[in-house]
Amino acid sequence: MASEKTISSAAVSFENFCTKTSASVISETFPDNSNTTVSLSTEQSLYPRKNLISPQRSKKWRSADSGSRSHVAIAIDLGASKVPGLLALVDSNLSKSSADNFVSAGVTENLTVRPNSASLSPTEILLQGAVSSDFSTAQDFKYSLYDQDSLNGVIRYYLDTDESGSAINSSGYRYWRLVVNKHSFADAYFQLGQLWLGQVTNIAPEIGGLSLKQADASPFSTAYNGARFSDKISPIRSIGIEIKHLPDSTEAIPLQNIAASSGATEEVILDISAWSSDVVRKASDTYYGRLESNGFQWSAQFQRRRTVKLSFVEAR
Repeated sequence: MASEKTISSAAVSFENFCTKTSASVISETFPDNSNTTVSLSTEQSLYPRKNLISPQRSKKWRSADSGSRSHVAIAIDLGASKVPGLLALVDSNLSKSSADNFVSAGVTENLTVRPNSASLSPTEILLQGAVSSDFSTAQDFKYSLYDQDSLNGVIRYYLDTDESGSAINSSGYRYWRLVVNKHSFADAYFQLGQLWLGQVTNIAPEIGGLSLKQADASPFSTAYNGARFSDKISPIRSIGIEIKHLPDSTEAIPLQNIAASSGATEEVILDISAWSSDVVRKASDTYYGRLESNGFQWSAQFQRRRTVKLSFVEAR
């Protein structure tokens, strides 16, 4: 397995390289040793490949559903070499529980992935970085699958060292490929709302400096007798973070600049338990959303030290 980078507290990714205007989907790649094309070259008509580079998580891609499962590879051309710190899969139908059932039943069908002959089981996913679109040479990062939270819908990994223990190439890669075993998802097709490859900014909230508000925007009407009729939708959470006494020139101002470039229109991923390897925390404490319109504030009580407040709201 690849090793994840150690994060001391919380983390924010303010930028997804896959949704920049320079990014594009590579329609066909050949990750298995038999040179058989896997199913990114197919799509369902209402869930096309172009949705993979949309910042809207509700615009999903689905591989074609022929009634039988196929191994899947998603390859992205970022337009230039990038060094991502975070891999996240948003609103996928990956299922560790389903994969475990296949393994328990003896249905594994491990996929051998080129060019390094990595063996990929149903309980694993593989990310590859390459300098060329044919992935004739690649760096492999394989991770254990876990179940996403049904409301948050994010699976995340912090990139550090690869399968051999080597650090990620400092020059980065222009081409990145996600490979998924056909028994890793819950349906006969693979679904993904967004592939996230982005930078990581470490933050350290104060003890008592985290807050969450949940708003239920479900429309409803109330009858004269008090009966309530509603059209149920998922609640939206707002998360507040306070970070005290940040050094201004080395931490507070750089954070302000990153937040300003994101604004209230760019999606971000907030992970308040980035320090944890516990899969329950990883699933339930990672949020996809954006900064609120006044989502960055700072105040100064001391010279060269600032208290920063961040506020995020979920995006569905």
